[in-house]
Amino acid sequence: YIALKGIVQYRRVIDYCKVAEEKPAYKKVSDLYRYDKRLRDTLYVYLSTVEEFLRARLGNEFEDNENKLIKTTRFKNKQAQYCSVSLTLEQLTLKELNDMVLANKSIIKNIYDMHILELNLDALRVLRNKVVHHNFLLAETYNECSVEAVMDNTLKHNIISLKYLLPCDFRQGFITSINKCVQGLSLLGEEILLKGGF
Repeated sequence: YIALKGIVQYRRVIDYCKVAEEKPAYKKVSDLYRYDKRLRDTLYVYLSTVEEFLRARLGNEFEDNENKLIKTTRFKNKQAQYCSVSLTLEQLTLKELNDMVLANKSIIKNIYDMHILELNLDALRVLRNKVVHHNFLLAETYNECSVEAVMDNTLKHNIISLKYLLPCDFRQGFITSINKCVQGLSLLGEEILLKGGF
């Protein structure tokens, strides 16, 4: 792993482990790194699912009904090049997509809690950036998000928020996949386990 990720990544893991014990054993460092990698890989799949879902909701609703689409300035600028609503949506960054979703929230009001959607979409964007940039997730800081009227900025809370942003049909698979990340590893309470139900 050192040849692939570099010594700096391992130092971050070791420093993270040192908070709990002075000289962490190689197995603990190795298992935490593997766990973090599994979490990143799993989160990437489901973060992409939310992103695709949001693009599809907007595209399906407004591709043939563009006159009802509320367009942000960034969307208008990009649409000049790509023309169709769906092709333009594919070119948006997650921040730009979030802005379009918030501008057109009437199409998702029956899916999400509108009072916390902006907050949770921004937290999703920050989590996504940390995942796709291969940051050591367990030692990162996150934006605050709201789940069941509780505000928190922990990785676990952000992961639970992601669960609620997923389409309902994907939530149980997400819970199972996140919980499987711990299999075969000795993490001594560092793992993030999700409960069923949604």
